[in-house]
Amino acid sequence: MQSARALGEFLHNPIILHLSSLYFFYVVSENRTVTVKKARRTAERRHWTEKEQEAVARHFSRHIALCQVPRKDECIKCKEAEPSLNEREWKAIKYFVHTAILRKKGQ
Repeated sequence: MQSARALGEFLHNPIILHLSSLYFFYVVSENRTVTVKKARRTAERRHWTEKEQEAVARHFSRHIALCQVPRKDECIKCKEAEPSLNEREWKAIKYFVHTAILRKKGQ
């Protein structure tokens, strides 16, 4: 009976290992199988300032009009040309343009 209590406590407090910035939960069930669950990472979200929005719109107005998502090298060139985009990653710029295209299509 004591092992069942220990197992119950273990199920409520799974082992957490930190590997390459992902959390893995190892949970042992009653039939002694081990399952591995990956936890989601929480992303730091920041609102786009008006300067950032204007800079992206200035560089990618043609892309938005043609409904083309910019490539990585185009996003990096935009980031280098605009000092207001220093804090943004190239993927964030790409996703911003993609969202602008979807908003345009939805109208």
